[in-house]
Amino acid sequence: MIVNKTKLADILGKAQKTLTEWQKDGLPVEETNTTSQGNKYDTAKVIQWMIDKKNKKLDYNEERTRLTKAQADRQEIELQILNGDLLNNDDVLRQWTTALLEIKTKMLSMPTRASVLLDGVDDTKVRKKILTDLVREALGKLTD
Repeated sequence: MIVNKTKLADILGKAQKTLTEWQKDGLPVEETNTTSQGNKYDTAKVIQWMIDKKNKKLDYNEERTRLTKAQADRQEIELQILNGDLLNNDDVLRQWTTALLEIKTKMLSMPTRASVLLDGVDDTKVRKKILTDLVREALGKLTD
C-alpha cells in the first residue's frame, strides 16, 4: 500500500520527525515529492526495512557478545598459562620430541649394550633381567 508520511506515521505509531530521521538511515521512499503532499512510501518495503534494520541490530549485538566472550576466553587461557595450569602447544611438542629422541637413541643402542652385558651369561633369568633393565631404562625417559 502506498501512503504519504502522515499516514505512514499513523500506521507505525511514530512521529513524522522519526520518519525523517529514518530516511537518513535508509528508510525506503517510493516517490520523492516536493509538493505539499510530501513523499510516498510503500508500507511493505518500509516494514521489511524495519525488520532488516532490527535483524542487523541483533546481528551486531550477537557479534559484540561473541567478541566479548572470545576476549574473556583468551584472558582465561592466558591466566591458566601463567598459573601453570595450561601448557603451550609448542613447549609440549618440543618436550615430547626431545623425550622420544632420547628413547629412540636408548632403544637403538640396546642391542650393542645387551650383547656386551649378556656375553658369557648362561642363566636365562639373569639374561631376562638384564634385557628388562635395559628396556625400563629406555622407557624411564617417558616419566622424566
